[in-house]
Amino acid sequence: MTALIIESSIHINQRLKNYLLDIGRFELIHQAFSCMEGHCKAENIKPDVVLLDSSLPDNCALELLGSIRSSIPACKVIVLIDHGDLHLSYLLSASGANVILDKYKEFDRISEVICMIC
Repeated sequence: MTALIIESSIHINQRLKNYLLDIGRFELIHQAFSCMEGHCKAENIKPDVVLLDSSLPDNCALELLGSIRSSIPACKVIVLIDHGDLHLSYLLSASGANVILDKYKEFDRISEVICMIC
């Protein structure tokens, strides 16, 4: 399987990559640090799983989620949100997120969630 991490924080991006490496199910793990870079990589590599930061600096996570849903319908998308924003969670769910996790409270659940949905 192939994964794409779209997270602007270098530290969090690397932590996510380490989680995915520990799971052992991914042959390739790609990283992006902005919506634009994430969009380009998603279109080119067609990942099986995307970990998407909802608060990217260019503020287009919802649009990127929609684009991934349109072009790669089988892709599993896990969105990491900041501090349980209920309105954003609703919008992300309506836009096709498979799982929404609070990146500060539920970070340790990422491995478990990936194993459940893949």
